[in-house]
Amino acid sequence: MGLLERIKNLVAANLNELLDRAEDPELALTQLIRDMEDDLGEARLEVAATAREERRLYEDLADHRRQAERMEGKAVLAVKQQEDDLAREALRRRRMHLRLADSVAEQWETQRASVDRLRQHLQDLELKIEEARRRKDLLIARKRLARAKKGFEVTLAEAGELETADAFERAADQVDDLEAAADALAELHEDDTGTRLEHLRREKLEQEVEADLQQIKKRLRQKPKPDHKPPG
Repeated sequence: MGLLERIKNLVAANLNELLDRAEDPELALTQLIRDMEDDLGEARLEVAATAREERRLYEDLADHRRQAERMEGKAVLAVKQQEDDLAREALRRRRMHLRLADSVAEQWETQRASVDRLRQHLQDLELKIEEARRRKDLLIARKRLARAKKGFEVTLAEAGELETADAFERAADQVDDLEAAADALAELHEDDTGTRLEHLRREKLEQEVEADLQQIKKRLRQKPKPDHKPPG
């Protein structure tokens, strides 16, 4: 089976059906992911090789078209110089390059379509791999959850459901008591801190008021007194 057909089959694979048929779904997904990753690496190499061939064909096509234009220019020049035989030879070469250009253009279009198709299948395969990985992670999570649930049920059976429930309730009561004590201490601390801050604010205000007062007095002392002349 060719690479393209394998990729198509992998992309079209129904993961639900695969998991339903598998004895070990996680192992089946692991193998599927490994196969898809191998094909993904091979597909990337093939896309690169096909893209290189497509670029080479495009360069050949462009070259033949340039040569055809050049030959037409030579034919025009030969006609101007009344060299009809040279003009005919140039036109024959022009026709040859045009035929080759048409042939290469067809190959290039086919190759370009192949590159586009391979790239699309490559993208589809990458998405399929991501889907398979998510399904695998989900299976692992479910398996862990089931294992943890089973272990919890065994613990309940060994300890006794009533005794375990009483233990949970006692622990919850202790947590409530601790939280209440912490809240009370926090309120006391907040009240004490608030009182000290208020006292500091008042002290600062009085200091600022006193400083303002001394500044006014200083300005008044520095103000020159008016001269008093005795009456004449």
